[in-house]
Amino acid sequence: MRVHKNSIVRRYKLIGIFCLSVIALYGLCSISVRVFRIQEIEIRAEGIDLAVDTSKFNDNLLLLSTQALRAHLLEEYPLFADISIRKKFPHTLTITATRRNPFAVLFTASQRMTVDSSGIVLGNEEAMSSLPKLFFDIGIVYPGQKITDRDVLASLKLISASEGVLDHADFSVRDRLSIQAKLPNREILFPRDGDMSAKAATLQTILSGFRIKGTLPNIIDLRYDKPIVDE
Repeated sequence: MRVHKNSIVRRYKLIGIFCLSVIALYGLCSISVRVFRIQEIEIRAEGIDLAVDTSKFNDNLLLLSTQALRAHLLEEYPLFADISIRKKFPHTLTITATRRNPFAVLFTASQRMTVDSSGIVLGNEEAMSSLPKLFFDIGIVYPGQKITDRDVLASLKLISASEGVLDHADFSVRDRLSIQAKLPNREILFPRDGDMSAKAATLQTILSGFRIKGTLPNIIDLRYDKPIVDE
């Protein structure tokens, strides 16, 4: 009988401990919700208004997933190259956004739009004269759009890989298989498809060799496995 009574006492003790633990946990959660609720959002963006819809993410700084919020903002604001998010406890969130840099100027459908190196359209702000110019009629484009046209992307890849050689060139379609890049007193031909990094490396090698000789070619044709050079 005494054993049975002790068993009942232990059972009630365990139930009591469990109830106290639940109450304590609930109290801690309630305090956490109040103390770590986001009260201030500091936004540092370059030239673009960035708004954060607080209804779409957890407003508790402890529970907030910065990776999920970053992915959401990058999708909502494609003109930003990167977004970093930092928690400043107990209740402040800091968001820093870096804008994409103009890399070339695209002329299409009576538009003049700057694009970055990956083909994201940035806008029709005053284009810098030092940027390469891409003359490809791909229809109307709009800021934030990701260009998928193969000629534009091939040209951007070649410019990027050539490390300054084509920074002042004008690009356009030459025929159904090739694109031309025009520089003062020089024309460079390359295919519309292929490994543009390899083409850029070949171009740099050719130019380096000619600079050693003290002259530069008028035409460099990179459309074939073996480049053709016309002095």
